Amino acid sequence: MRIKIPWINNFIFLELPGYWKINTLHLKENPSILDSDEKIFQRLKEVCNSPINSEPLSTLINKIKNKNKDIAIVVDDRTRPTPVEKILNFVDLKLEAAVFDKSKVKIFIANGIHRLMSKEEIEARVGSKIFKDYECLNHDFKDEKSLKHIGISASGIPVTINKYVAEAGLVILISTIESHGQAGFGGGLKNIIPGVAGIDTINYTHSNKHLMMKNSNYRSFSGLKRNINKMRQLIDEGSLFAIKDCEACFLINSILDPIHPIDFVAGDPLKAHEYGVEIVIKFFGFEIKEESDIVIANSSPLDADFRAGTKSMSMSMNFCKKGGYLVNLIQAREGFGDLKMPDVSKLKGFLIKTLPLSILRKGIEKYGGPPDQSGGTLDIIKIAKYFHSYLYIPVIGEINSLKNMGFKFFSKPQEIIDNIDNQIKKSRKFINKKPNVYIIPYGGVVFRKSF
Repeated sequence: MRIKIPWINNFIFLELPGYWKINTLHLKENPSILDSDEKIFQRLKEVCNSPINSEPLSTLINKIKNKNKDIAIVVDDRTRPTPVEKILNFVDLKLEAAVFDKSKVKIFIANGIHRLMSKEEIEARVGSKIFKDYECLNHDFKDEKSLKHIGISASGIPVTINKYVAEAGLVILISTIESHGQAGFGGGLKNIIPGVAGIDTINYTHSNKHLMMKNSNYRSFSGLKRNINKMRQLIDEGSLFAIKDCEACFLINSILDPIHPIDFVAGDPLKAHEYGVEIVIKFFGFEIKEESDIVIANSSPLDADFRAGTKSMSMSMNFCKKGGYLVNLIQAREGFGDLKMPDVSKLKGFLIKTLPLSILRKGIEKYGGPPDQSGGTLDIIKIAKYFHSYLYIPVIGEINSLKNMGFKFFSKPQEIIDNIDNQIKKSRKFINKKPNVYIIPYGGVVFRKSF
């Protein structure tokens, strides 16, 4: 059977054995695409004029104007497919209608610890008009002068964020809601933490110690809602504490198909996000009757670099049987990005397979790289421990640290299929059984609803 996987501006074609039982996980429904600026603006007008648990955006802008306060607009960075320019153009119209002084508005790129974007990249993301009319800045967590320590939250989070954002009258957050391997879902208040936060705040909220719950040993946390996701709870608590002195915070989140806009949600950063999560679950969350013997996942649309591509790895593992074959095709157009690969020289593959996960967690704390990346490192450890993992990353090739952990690298994706086929034919487990296979063309956003 021949299948095609979306790959940059083309496709990868794979020949799968005829005896494999194939099931493709894409969209559960076919949504209507907002395929023109007119449709996008109309929907943004609807959700911003009648927002969830909030006053309309125009009302908030006029209140801030009357109080002579500033506005901070925080947008996600290049690693997300958010239609930032189109949303900003809409917000710009609202600001112009209110005759708001544009010198009192700053737009920040929510880089977190991602690399800073160049001026050219920022202009391409926000659009030439916005770039010309407003001050557009990278958030740089290393720039101590740009940060403000807010204090310690109720749960003990040390909260430091961008000073301008903390002191603004109105904060507008622009991003996309998609599944996330550790926080459950992206979007919402993640533009605050980690987006414009200091490193201590990021490290605290993103530690792997918050990724523990029953039956989660060989699963990631993608698709888990706030009420059972400790990391998401801390992100939201810390973010609200960070902007406690602001007059208001207004969320505008896009929902994509996963490339094109299909809807927007707006309003209160918690309530609007929760509403948007339900829409994302409707289209991309899958209940499965049986975990699969083989999972083949593509990193699109979160595929700018290897760090973004690991999100597909985290989500695809939830569909695979323990001991199954996990195949991840990762575009990583920009290479590694800002990912710091863990020093796992002391965590060889045979140790990962044999040591308890509780011991490996301690190893991650010591050798797993920056604390803010420990959640992703934990998922990589789980994949190495519980699955046969295959990687195709043509821009990067082999990654020695992952190879030492037991990951197998191939220069051609078809070679992965042929290798797995040969193993299955030799396996006694499949003598009277055909392997179940899940194909996930958009592994960056498709997720398992529960496990």
